[in-house]
Amino acid sequence: MTAHWQGLKHLPGNIPPDLKAVDQWLLWKAVPRGDRVDKVPYQVNGELASSTNPRTWTDYETALAVLEESNGAYAGLGFVLTNTDDFAALDFDHVVDPETGALNPAVDRAVGSLHSYAEWSPSGTGVRVILRGGLPNGAVTSETLQAWDWGRFVTITGHSLNGSAVLAPDADTLKSVIGYFSPPKERSATGGEAPERSEWVDNILTGKVLHDSLLRLTGSLVAKGVPQRDVEAMVRALKDQSA
Repeated sequence: MTAHWQGLKHLPGNIPPDLKAVDQWLLWKAVPRGDRVDKVPYQVNGELASSTNPRTWTDYETALAVLEESNGAYAGLGFVLTNTDDFAALDFDHVVDPETGALNPAVDRAVGSLHSYAEWSPSGTGVRVILRGGLPNGAVTSETLQAWDWGRFVTITGHSLNGSAVLAPDADTLKSVIGYFSPPKERSATGGEAPERSEWVDNILTGKVLHDSLLRLTGSLVAKGVPQRDVEAMVRALKDQSA
């Protein structure tokens, strides 16, 4: 069964021209599956689409026309990421406070640091960043962040956060963002479970301590799986030496 979508509607005027110019578009329907709603891709002819079959994609204007004439049968449009283009997507899930409507501060800072097109997800509770350049270590799946650069489609709403073009972020900044939201499983030197997180390190990574060089160094160490207590000791020592 297809659900009548109650989320954000597609806004054509805000879609970056770089995305509109590529014939990698499809439609999607909201399909309830238990307690969740799956986003199922469709071709403009009404048949199922595939994120790995270019014959099932189309140009932006054709997909938009079908969406607008569908009387709600389709929930929105999706853009396919392939291994022959240089687009990638970061998808931050459930990052809006349900009581205040405020965006998670760490996600807010991450979006600002990447300097590329960002928008609200169809549900209005997540944020997508579309950028140029591949991901440093391939696809990412964690509790808050998923990221892909090929073989998937990403829903596009046009509900922009920043009005930016699709740009290539600083490589170290991208690694820091991915490292913070999907760090390798930390372990202590004895092989046991990692010690608890360092509030001092988290304050740097979430922007409570505004220092770009500390952010890059800290994010890089966390991304490599260094336990946060060790990161704190190293970064504090370097900070003291440069003071």
